Amino acid sequence: MLTAIIGRETTHVRDWVNVDRVAVIVAIIAVIVSVASVLYGRRQADIAEGAKQEARRAADAAEQQVKIADAAKEEARRAADAASDVAKMEARRDHLAGAIKDIELLRVESRQHPNLPHRNLFAVFRNSGHRVYRYSIQVEYNTNSHSPVGTGRIHAGETVDVHLLRDGIRYGGIAAWFDGECPCDQPDGDQGHWRKFWRAPDPETPRDEPPNLH
Repeated sequence: MLTAIIGRETTHVRDWVNVDRVAVIVAIIAVIVSVASVLYGRRQADIAEGAKQEARRAADAAEQQVKIADAAKEEARRAADAASDVAKMEARRDHLAGAIKDIELLRVESRQHPNLPHRNLFAVFRNSGHRVYRYSIQVEYNTNSHSPVGTGRIHAGETVDVHLLRDGIRYGGIAAWFDGECPCDQPDGDQGHWRKFWRAPDPETPRDEPPNLH
């Protein structure tokens, strides 16, 4: 009987020890799980913060790229405007280098009419450029009165004579309109692309040039 009693006590002690051990193990596991949860939570928080920082850096980089693109667009616009201004200047230079520069009034000559006793005035023009120009010449008496006197073509290096009027008649000057190739964007005038005006010069008397009517 004593042996049975001792056996039962031993079983109770063993059962208690097993229960306590299980509780300790469960507690340890709970602590481990808790610590792991804390570590996992911190890790996830660190990952989320890192992702947030990365997103912020990406947003900053995108904003910087937008600024760079805007700056490049503005620079391209300024370059295009500058190129346009240069092109306009070149076109204007080409325009001024056209008939305005090429056509010269060499002189106005007083020539004896071959069949009548009076003399006539002739304007002598020269094309010193390399283009062909169409011309329209008129005599201007004053700001409100003029007379057309000649039209035609003048080739590169050519000299042409245009009859103006009888010698002795007073006039203010010679106006000329010219047409020809020009790269500028200026519109043509009512009578041509270029206009030149010369005040009436003193006439010269040619020595041996015969009249050349045009």
